[in-house]
Amino acid sequence: MRFGLAFYELDGPLFAVESHEKSLVLYLAERDVVKDFKDKIKNIDIEHCRVEFPDLNCLSLDVVEKLVRASLVCRRARKASAEEPPSQADLVALWGLTEKDVEAAPPIVRITINREDEEAPAAK
Repeated sequence: MRFGLAFYELDGPLFAVESHEKSLVLYLAERDVVKDFKDKIKNIDIEHCRVEFPDLNCLSLDVVEKLVRASLVCRRARKASAEEPPSQADLVALWGLTEKDVEAAPPIVRITINREDEEAPAAK
């Protein structure tokens, strides 16, 4: 998982999910899928191949499932025809993001400091 975006891959990036405070954005790698669903789904951005779900309480999981399944079918067809899938750099440009938006998060380092009261009990 990358900071800000969760990428899902099948022979390269297939789609990504970005969670905001009250909304969710699904970025799709296959343009044909977005074109097929443009009249069926509201809040779909054809130019950037993404669907925004503005209210997480009313998230249409059936719509997400249809988009993901269609993306899988499209990717498998692409693989069968030996066509190269888009690279991450191609998708970042398509989605209108920057490399900084998708770079890996820095590692979390935790340092434990023993306090005096947590140290070994004093000898009586």
